[in-house]
Order: sequence, then structure tokens, then C-alpha cells
Amino acid sequence: MVIGKNLISEPNFYPIGLNTPGGTGALKLVSEFLNIFSPNSKVWFSNPTWANHKPIFESSGFSTMDYEYFDKENNVVDFKNFLNSVQNIPSGDIIILHGCCHNPTGCDLSIDQVERISLCNKRKKYHTCM
Repeated sequence: MVIGKNLISEPNFYPIGLNTPGGTGALKLVSEFLNIFSPNSKVWFSNPTWANHKPIFESSGFSTMDYEYFDKENNVVDFKNFLNSVQNIPSGDIIILHGCCHNPTGCDLSIDQVERISLCNKRKKYHTCM
């Protein structure tokens, strides 16, 4: 469901999952792993994001950037600006997406929105960490 209906059948598409000691531990593990394979990539976070997320990736040597995510006035995901931001992330960079319970807003993407982001990911070839 998170990957999208069409992507799972693509050749050479290998989603990866692992068990971790909580969300912060997961981010530290993935930041170290990604730094081995993609040390020159920038890591993109939602605006806003949880306060400890950027420092975790920065401690692994990454530069961090923001993408638009939230409409504070209406307390909803600003999908139009979010999609526009994500479409401008360079190929090879890394985007951090909250799979559920977006922290700190609590506002999540719909299944349709996740599928649209998956298609953007396929076209742009950035690395998605959810």
C-alpha cells in the first residue's frame, strides 16, 4: 500500500525494511547506512519536522534541507506545495517521509497522495526513507 500499486511490479524495485529500537534509533541506523552509499546527497525533511530528526542526519555527515508540508492556518497537509517541493528535489538526494502520525503535526498523507509521491519518486529517482 505504501509503495503504490504500480511500483511493486517494476523490475529491479526492491523495497527494504528492518526492525529498529524506535523511531530515533531507526533514523540513526538509516542515516549511517545511507552515508555509506550516498554521502554527497542532501537529506530533505518536512517543514515542520521533529526537532531531533535533522541533527541525527547531520551527525552522520549530511546537509539537510526542507520541503513544504503543512498549512498551519487550516491545520492540514498542504499537498499542492508539498508536491511542488518534492518535484524539485534533485535526483539522488534523500527524502524523509513520515509513514503515519506525522511528527509534530499529526497530519498524514492519504493513500492517493502517497501513490502520487511514489510516481514522482520513480520519475525523479531520489531515495525515499519512510
